[in-house]
Amino acid sequence: MTETKKKKKTMPALFTRVYRLLLRYYEMKDAINHTTTLHAYKGMGKVLRILQETGDISQKELSSKVGMSHQALGEFLKKLETRGFIIRTPAIWDKRAMKVKLTEKGKSFEFKDYDDPVGFACLTEDEEDNIRNYLEKIGRDTLRLIVQLQYDRDHYKGNAAEAVKNIEI
Repeated sequence: MTETKKKKKTMPALFTRVYRLLLRYYEMKDAINHTTTLHAYKGMGKVLRILQETGDISQKELSSKVGMSHQALGEFLKKLETRGFIIRTPAIWDKRAMKVKLTEKGKSFEFKDYDDPVGFACLTEDEEDNIRNYLEKIGRDTLRLIVQLQYDRDHYKGNAAEAVKNIEI
């Protein structure tokens, strides 16, 4: 009988899997504790985070930035408006277009950083330092690639090295 080798996961697949498991853990913990957390990279939290980064923006531009359909974004914006994080007003230039603006509550909202060591408690301090260093290195390189793509997309062909020289994640 031959043994079947288990296929080794790629690094991006493994990272994504661990990330999703951690998110699931925190979501389950919130549900058990009857708390609601806006996650900075999912759903309404993602929309709110991008609004905090960009400031006032049209709903159409925001739809493009978050990568959601206009209809799906509209649902999230309705909920954010109900919770007092944003206000939507007709744009001056086109009454059919909507301008999205953060309220003081939306501007001052701080996303929760998880400090629960779940998933990391099994690591030694040295292992944790190594992973932190690797993740920072991967993050810097990914950010460099994003900036390069942005330059290319915006027709600023060439070297984006100056723009990424002092980037921190």
